[in-house]
Amino acid sequence: MKKFMQSKGAAWAAFILVLVYMVVTFRMRMFAWWMYIDVFFIFMSAFMNLLVCYLRKLNSYVARKLNTWGFVFGLLFVVALVVEYILLCIV
Repeated sequence: MKKFMQSKGAAWAAFILVLVYMVVTFRMRMFAWWMYIDVFFIFMSAFMNLLVCYLRKLNSYVARKLNTWGFVFGLLFVVALVVEYILLCIV
């Protein structure tokens, strides 16, 4: 499983899935500007994971920091998704 998470193919697949997620859910997010915050967080998480795959051999310190920030953005995505759901149920 560790090799799969560190592979460039998996990182590119996740990045492309995020782009598809952005395109598919674009129409339903036109209600307010804050509805795009979860898209931003998941995009940043996937992009940092992609960067880590390419920078791991060049600079391990930077790769670790980017991996940590990618994880933080992934957690923020989950929180933003829950908050958006709650706000949409209220409105």
